[in-house]
Amino acid sequence: MSDRITPLQDLQQRQGARFVSFGGWSLPVSYAGILDEYWAVRRHAGLFDVSHMGRFLFEGADAGRRLDALLTQSVSDLAVGQGRYGLMCLPDGGILDDVICFRLASERYLLVVNGAPREKDWSWIQSRLGETTGLSTQDTTLGSAMAALQGPKSLEVLDRALKAKGLEDVASRVGALKRFQILQAKVAEPLPLLISRTGYTGEDGIEVYGPPQVLRELWSEFVEQGAQPAGLGARDVLRLEMGYLLYGQDATEENHPYEARLGWTVRGEKSVDFIGKEALAGKKGISPKQTLVGLRLAAGGIPRTGFEVRQAGQTAGRVTSGGYSPWLKAPIALAYYDGFEKSQWGIPVEVIVRGKAQQATIIKPPFIDRSKPPKA
Repeated sequence: MSDRITPLQDLQQRQGARFVSFGGWSLPVSYAGILDEYWAVRRHAGLFDVSHMGRFLFEGADAGRRLDALLTQSVSDLAVGQGRYGLMCLPDGGILDDVICFRLASERYLLVVNGAPREKDWSWIQSRLGETTGLSTQDTTLGSAMAALQGPKSLEVLDRALKAKGLEDVASRVGALKRFQILQAKVAEPLPLLISRTGYTGEDGIEVYGPPQVLRELWSEFVEQGAQPAGLGARDVLRLEMGYLLYGQDATEENHPYEARLGWTVRGEKSVDFIGKEALAGKKGISPKQTLVGLRLAAGGIPRTGFEVRQAGQTAGRVTSGGYSPWLKAPIALAYYDGFEKSQWGIPVEVIVRGKAQQATIIKPPFIDRSKPPKA
């Protein structure tokens, strides 16, 4: 079966995008070049097509309670307009996906999941919900689109674009939007036009969700107002520098939250049940067999998924994600390290890159300090 295309693909083709297959979708890997796109995000504003990400609506009097049972974080206590990052876990504590849930109204929620496991997530959710009269659910992904503006100038670009489209009232509301908040700009089924403020790059930014034609118009306006279209290549480098995991590489069903250093997303309330609670309760406070850590290489080639990490000549772990950091001018990676202890931050190790041992240091992500930008 051929890859799905997003509603924005033809616009991106005209802007010079090169496409790759990613999680069953045809998505831009780059336009002007990964390095140019990276610096556009870090210094100005980059624009990403993230329409492949899953967008599930939950509505009804039972919506909050049923979501609480699916997620490691509670969401029924969110104020309207607020969001929260969390996980969906299997009964044994393995990570099914990492997600963000927003409360759109008193009885209406939006769950944003990763693109590659979307269909798996949806089937799993439906199997767990069973019959209920207090909840309706809808996968709106294929009938909508989603774009992310990221970078220190992204809100300025958004403001100009909204005003150019006659949406001055929306622009004034966006200015007050805080991190992990969402607003509804106008109603259009099956998904309203929504604007949230989160981000996967470490930079300030927003996400816009809504009907394909509206997103097409806004995409073109964002570019007109100075945003640089950017692809998966730049996005991967940006998130890696912040130590943000990529589901399917840095976390899978074989990993539990404490291994992935996401234990903070697991609720501790004894009275609230959620899938995986019992298994995770048995892992809390116990040093995991392996821990996701950062690695900064002194020099040499780029560490890639599966490369061996050694300590004192013995295998000590495997790289899950790797790349070159333009900010640090050095190779960096995420890796699972066996038997890791907190005292080991900063210790030297080796990464085997194409048969050669490269010196590296174990780093606690993020790798970069955005308050101290490198010289241009």
